Amino acid sequence: MLSVATRGHACHAFRTHRRCRPSERTHMTSSEMVRIPRTSTRASQRFYSKLLTRVDPSARTGFGFEGTIVRPGSTVPWSALWPTPEHPRIPILLEYAGTADATPERGHRRRRQPDIYVLWRFDPEAKTWSELGRSASLSWTWALELRPLAIRALEESRGKAVEVFSGLEKVLERIRHVLDQQIQQLPPPDRFRAVAAMHDEFFVRFARFVPVDGSQAGSESGRLPG
Repeated sequence: MLSVATRGHACHAFRTHRRCRPSERTHMTSSEMVRIPRTSTRASQRFYSKLLTRVDPSARTGFGFEGTIVRPGSTVPWSALWPTPEHPRIPILLEYAGTADATPERGHRRRRQPDIYVLWRFDPEAKTWSELGRSASLSWTWALELRPLAIRALEESRGKAVEVFSGLEKVLERIRHVLDQQIQQLPPPDRFRAVAAMHDEFFVRFARFVPVDGSQAGSESGRLPG
């Protein structure tokens, strides 16, 4: 069960040994420490985190998520976010946070709890970790769910631009202009109805891009193509 980060969840990551002037905060020093995110608050919880360097595009288990192990909740030197030259400029962290239920049932009512896996990205300027997504899994399916997010995050952290197609922004600007112009001409009570009706208009057009043989080239169960 995967949730893509829409909450803007972030945790502050730095503790400093001295107060810095604003001009100094953009240049990290060896005196500053980074706190590795820890989702679980249970003292007995099993957990680990991995600073990722690479994710195998065909990964089906955690072995395809390559990186350096760090301890969740630990405070480490700034340099520990880049232990090798292979680690990306923007650190990407995979956290295994243990089981989902903080107070599991016992005895005959006891049942297996799903494990939680969280993908984080570090912002050196804001000095925070932001959650990219998470998966609750009873098996290895978390790897299938988080794999595309992790691959894309690593690509972006190494400076690879993600472009849908050349000129996209200009096309979107023209579409927004036409939509806003037409909607504003309607009476206020009708504006919501018009926007709601556009759902079917958009997905009728998406359906035209789905091959008749049913291959996965267009939308699937409400998802946009791509």
